Amino acid sequence: MRNIGAGLLTGFGVATFACFIVLTLWWFGNSSSQPNSHLGLIYRDNSKGVIHYVSAFQSTSLCLLAPASVILFVIGYAMAPKTNIRTAKTWLGRSMRFDLDDPKNVVPKSQLVGAAMAPIILFTVGQLFVRLLNSWGVVLNFG
Repeated sequence: MRNIGAGLLTGFGVATFACFIVLTLWWFGNSSSQPNSHLGLIYRDNSKGVIHYVSAFQSTSLCLLAPASVILFVIGYAMAPKTNIRTAKTWLGRSMRFDLDDPKNVVPKSQLVGAAMAPIILFTVGQLFVRLLNSWGVVLNFG
């Protein structure tokens, strides 16, 4: 059961990060360099010295996707059962190597299921959640 959960979360986290990258490229590629209040493009984002103006929905979506993808992946990675754990202390710190305790080879399959579920959930439930936050006046922005 832990293998299935770990696979779902890591697959979901990776696919969420991929959605973040795709949406960032898409929205910033089509964004305005000047604010446009008629279209709602009033939230400024400085991307490596290039100023983009995005909507409240776009800004909040990107600010939630980035940390959510990392958190989901880390939780999935941490909960995966491990065997043959080997630790070592190096001059940079500690390192850990292990083998995945997955005799039925369930993790790769559940990772694919998690990755397939991610866009469906993000673009349905996630969209509703961001719109709800925006309707309450919550707008997140990278700055």
